[in-house]
Amino acid sequence: MKRFFLLALVAISIILSSCNNDDRFDWSPMKWRTETVVATPSVVKTITVPKEGGTFTFTCKNYSRIWLTEITEKTATGYDKYTTAKDINNVSISWMTASINGNTVTVEIKPNDKEERSADVGVTAGDIFDTFRFNQK
Repeated sequence: MKRFFLLALVAISIILSSCNNDDRFDWSPMKWRTETVVATPSVVKTITVPKEGGTFTFTCKNYSRIWLTEITEKTATGYDKYTTAKDINNVSISWMTASINGNTVTVEIKPNDKEERSADVGVTAGDIFDTFRFNQK
């Protein structure tokens, strides 16, 4: 009987400890401070860029260390993805450069005198991700 009681006590201890609500895996959505008008502020943040181009800055308010994941450019044949395999703080394509310093994302877009173009800039702070979409006419 003593063995049964000890075995039951160990089983209950294992069950209770495995049901622990671990806050390490609760990732709050990234919150941003910016002067830029964001057309869709939820899932994919869409920014309309004038044909003159410009510089856009976004500061993450609730994560102190963020990094870039990729730039995905929309092309006539689909999408081209440019990853940050060598540098998680800088990535660029022919008409756009994205960089991160601490918790601030800076995106520079060159002037456009051709057809409309679009690209997404992906950022992360670990297991939380966010996307900025830049549409330029």
